[in-house]
Amino acid sequence: MNGSDTLEPPVAEIRLASTPTRPHLLVAVVVLLVAGFAAYWNSFAGVLVFDDIQAIQDNASIRSLGNLRAVLCPPASSPMAGRPLVNLTLAVNYAIGGAEELWSYHAVNLAIHLLAALALMGVVRRTLLTAPLVERLGRAALPLATGVALVWMLHPLQTEAVTYLSQRSESLVGLLYLLTLYCAIRGAGSTKPAGWYLAAVVSCAAGMASKTVMVTAPVAVWVYDRLFLTGGWGKALARRWPLYVGLAATWAILAALAWTTPPAANLPSLGRYVATQPSVILQYLLLAVWPIPQSADYAWPWAERTVQFVPQSVIMVILLVVTVWGLVRGRVVAMAGVWFFLILLPTSSIVPMADPIFEHRLYLPLAGLAALAVIGGYGLMASSAEGKKSTGKVPPAGQALGALLVILVAACLGWLTHQRNKVYGNSVDFWRPVVDIQKLNARINTRSFRGECGLGNALIKAGQDKEGIDHLLNALRADSDRWEGHWYWASAVMAAGQHADAIGSLRRLVRLRGNWAEPYRMLGECYERVGQPNLAVDCYQKALERAPGNAAIRAALERVKGGPPTRPTSPPASRPTSPPASRATSQA
Repeated sequence: MNGSDTLEPPVAEIRLASTPTRPHLLVAVVVLLVAGFAAYWNSFAGVLVFDDIQAIQDNASIRSLGNLRAVLCPPASSPMAGRPLVNLTLAVNYAIGGAEELWSYHAVNLAIHLLAALALMGVVRRTLLTAPLVERLGRAALPLATGVALVWMLHPLQTEAVTYLSQRSESLVGLLYLLTLYCAIRGAGSTKPAGWYLAAVVSCAAGMASKTVMVTAPVAVWVYDRLFLTGGWGKALARRWPLYVGLAATWAILAALAWTTPPAANLPSLGRYVATQPSVILQYLLLAVWPIPQSADYAWPWAERTVQFVPQSVIMVILLVVTVWGLVRGRVVAMAGVWFFLILLPTSSIVPMADPIFEHRLYLPLAGLAALAVIGGYGLMASSAEGKKSTGKVPPAGQALGALLVILVAACLGWLTHQRNKVYGNSVDFWRPVVDIQKLNARINTRSFRGECGLGNALIKAGQDKEGIDHLLNALRADSDRWEGHWYWASAVMAAGQHADAIGSLRRLVRLRGNWAEPYRMLGECYERVGQPNLAVDCYQKALERAPGNAAIRAALERVKGGPPTRPTSPPASRPTSPPASRATSQA
């Protein structure tokens, strides 16, 4: 097969098995729901961490469902910028419990994940009942689909998209991506496909309003159509052109959102980003097989030298060539590789992100790996049992052994997920693994700035000021050019009464963020406390120039100018204050 329409043999549409499956389907659904809840029930104890603060607590656009325009147009400084549908769901949660009662946020996140697992089961089951696979795998379609969904749903890498509340964008777009494909498959097997095709387009449009990952969904449906349904690229378009026109039209939503959302700051060059991604993708594959240890921030180094990207790039090229070869030859197994690489494409090659690696980006690509492992393992068992080309007949003993193996793997993954959920119970537990991972991973020889900064702040809020200040100092050592480190370090030592120690960082901070009033105010307070009123007056004046209506700054200036050097009468904040909002870049 060379992929051309004229040489492709006709391939029948979906052919379902004749045996009744409704009771078995119900059992499979119950198994997935119970297993998912068992693994994630402790996620409801999770708190707001990392981007959750900006996405939920400080997100003014979600505070009133009545102001729908604000809800659907989150500010550029929010992690929800360009994701109006996700912001809408957060607004609903906020209306239920504000930013304090988090149970509804966790309930929605878990519900999205469970629905995505059910959608994946439906996609896999109907795929195994298509003409290319029904003879070999049709008898085991439901148990295999359940096994794939179970392994995918319980994998601990999924916790970042489920328990980490603001990563709802990843799980929601994953659900909508799967629903788009599922509805397209159902339409292909229906005598009245219009309703299913309309549902696919609506799902795709909703996905485009959730995250840019959805951009590849129309292509994924086309690839699936060619491999499993029609057997030809042109035939797929000709037979279902209204579906593809509708799916392609949803790209306009993504284009409009991209046009109205300013790009994040401090992005790496495209070349630097692409050079780093081969090592990142290999790490994803490693974590898919052995998800220990996990981290919210891997402090992944950018590829600067040839040895950092050439060997990994060679491996990636080999995997891509094998995938493309299988696709051109019409091998259905190629769908697993296409699924993995296609969904990762926007965040690994096309658009540079501020961070090269995050676990949540593997949320949907992991489905292809899970399908390859479970279905591939079954196929190997069948081939081994018969000693020749598999026809899908696995002896009862082999079926029992395979089911037991899947159950054991799923149980181990579920236990790891349950354990991983615990780190979201408080900020200290969330950030400590980020810092400790450097001791476990020999590849990482740099400190995690975010980890040290996050752990330092969490410790200070927990009343462990000395250890917290030490970690904030480590953050400055990791990257002295990050304004956040100077902000939190200065806030912490000022709260501890060490105003002289804060002056150096505040001087650096006003150079990095000279357009903000608060760094000048803080520096003025430090000068006032160490007995340098002239410098304090200068700083307060500069702060007032940047915030003319700030009564506290005006009062401080009048106090210093009005008499001999005195200490401020207002006590310093006991904990580091939050910096002004800036465009979050870690959500990509």
